[in-house]
Amino acid sequence: TSVMYLGSMTLAAWLIHPVKPKRSLVIVLGAGAVFTLLWCIGNYQQLDAARIWGSKIRSFTDFYGFLARTCTHLTAPTALFLGCIAFKFIPRKTLPLLLIIVLPLLSAVITNAGPPRTYIPFGTVFAIAGGCGLGELLKKVKKNPAAVICILLAVAGVLEYTQRQKMWYTPDSREVFKQASALPYSTLVVHSATQGYPLVWNNRPEVYNDFVKRLLEHSNELIMFDGPGRINGMAPDGSEKVLTTQISGMDTVISGMHARRYKLSELSTPPASGTLILVTLRPVPQTAYNAVIAQLKESGIKWLKLNPWLNKPEATYLYQLLAGTVQKNDAAYWKALLENNDMLSIYQIEEIQ
Repeated sequence: TSVMYLGSMTLAAWLIHPVKPKRSLVIVLGAGAVFTLLWCIGNYQQLDAARIWGSKIRSFTDFYGFLARTCTHLTAPTALFLGCIAFKFIPRKTLPLLLIIVLPLLSAVITNAGPPRTYIPFGTVFAIAGGCGLGELLKKVKKNPAAVICILLAVAGVLEYTQRQKMWYTPDSREVFKQASALPYSTLVVHSATQGYPLVWNNRPEVYNDFVKRLLEHSNELIMFDGPGRINGMAPDGSEKVLTTQISGMDTVISGMHARRYKLSELSTPPASGTLILVTLRPVPQTAYNAVIAQLKESGIKWLKLNPWLNKPEATYLYQLLAGTVQKNDAAYWKALLENNDMLSIYQIEEIQ
């Protein structure tokens, strides 16, 4: 990201100060650009491997959601509004600022979209653009500029307060676990891959015991701390990944945190190709665990570990909660796997009635 910021800011500087660069500067920058390009080509595989992080932008809808989420996290509503006024009425002066925002955002299509913290420099850019917009607004309202400023400050305060109240809510991991653990053991409670660490840190060893008790039960319901149709877990490379499904689930709130409720149906027949399934592997000795994991790998499914932090380290008996999408309907394979119902259960996710 730093390269993109430096590149966009250099372009912005040249637009603000349109001075023809010296020959020596052109040579240095040109040589640096060629070297950078050759380095990127030579190290493409390592650079591409880094794309396990971030969110893929697959459509305009994805990009719009990423754009809205990033801008609203990093700047106040009034600054956005005033910045838009500046871009509208003085485009020539504010084009350099727009470049610093637009180029890194567009690069997300290639490099994947990062979380809002990746784009923190935008806060400064929006502050400058907002100041330009306010100056332009006051020029157009010459009669009573003080009243305009007071109204803007009042509106800004209300919008900022309501927006930040929702956005910066910090969950209490102890309270989340307290309420989630009160649910029946037939309900599988799944936390996002990144949320699991503070949950375990603040609630061990009780959180381990609660998870094991839920795996031992035959489940009929799933609660997932993520958005509609999103099953969040950890990929084999240790990165956070999300599996998506058309089943959106029902909204529920646990200790101020939104989650989705789904119905779980335990399978007794092979699942159809393309079906999103959950597998609960109950606590078993190391040898049996390795055998079942090897058998699951034969399915060709890229399994996600759900609640990875809730697997107690150095446990005598090993257990796991997995999710994946069925690649092929091999009846013989699935029949053999389903016969291990004393060690594992396979569930299909459905809408809750």
